[in-house]
Amino acid sequence: MLGRMVANKGVHRAVAVARAAGIPLKIAAKMREPDEHAYFAEFVEPHLGDDVIYLGEVDADGKRELLASAAALLNPISWREPFGMAMLESLACGTPVVGCPQGAAPEIVEHGVTGFLGDSDAELVAGLRSLDQIDRAVCRQQVRERFSVERMVDGYLRLFERRRKGATSHSPPQRHPAALG
Repeated sequence: MLGRMVANKGVHRAVAVARAAGIPLKIAAKMREPDEHAYFAEFVEPHLGDDVIYLGEVDADGKRELLASAAALLNPISWREPFGMAMLESLACGTPVVGCPQGAAPEIVEHGVTGFLGDSDAELVAGLRSLDQIDRAVCRQQVRERFSVERMVDGYLRLFERRRKGATSHSPPQRHPAALG
């Protein structure tokens, strides 16, 4: 589990899912704001133990080390996250993602190829128990092919070119005679 210590990131749900799957959970999460501390105290801290450990916020090197050594990134978000950088970072480390099909997750995670997406806790548990079906090299390859800087720049340039051609393919707007000076 990687992210912010807030309810919509699903930290409390990750605890329940990991325990149900019999998989230890390491939580690396930012916790600076009062609401993040309150959420942690009420919904996460009471469930910490040998199998669920809160690491605190980790730096970039710590994040890469944690992701590269993880069986999966458990990401049971409950909001329409617009992009999901943690998922990309996980896949770039060769680590599959198990999460909910919210926001950009279906665009990033290919179900059954780079991880598993499910709405229910049972589906997330099944995903964690099926990680042996995922080829970690394919996770890395997908990131290189679909989300490299070169690929992203090329996509933006093609979009801008389509927009430019679309704007010049129409005749110029007609001006009202009173606007002619």
